[in-house]
Amino acid sequence: MGIGGTNPPHIGNLSYLSYFNITSNTFHGHLPSELARFHRLNVVDFGVNNFGGDVPAWFGNLPKLQYLRLRNNSFMVSVPASIGNISTLESLDLSYNFLEGRVLEEIGYPPKLKKLFMGV
Repeated sequence: MGIGGTNPPHIGNLSYLSYFNITSNTFHGHLPSELARFHRLNVVDFGVNNFGGDVPAWFGNLPKLQYLRLRNNSFMVSVPASIGNISTLESLDLSYNFLEGRVLEEIGYPPKLKKLFMGV
């Protein structure tokens, strides 16, 4: 849609969302911690933007998350171990970022994980 900028903290007021897709825009900066309030989220697709910093640990607190797509951003460092706490996670796409480390050793093996994308 060609929208961009940073995500304002008050976006956390949309806590009823179950599907959040802002792929292929020009968002940048860090993901605000207020997004951790989205306890109903099943799908997160923040792919093809320019988010940076660390992959937020609060993703591990989203109890219904099935699909997490963060591809084509500027996330750095390693994947937080809390991602392994998402017992409903089926698909994790972290490709085309600047991540380091050994993902499966860091997050473990989420029981329902069927797809893991880590391309560069």
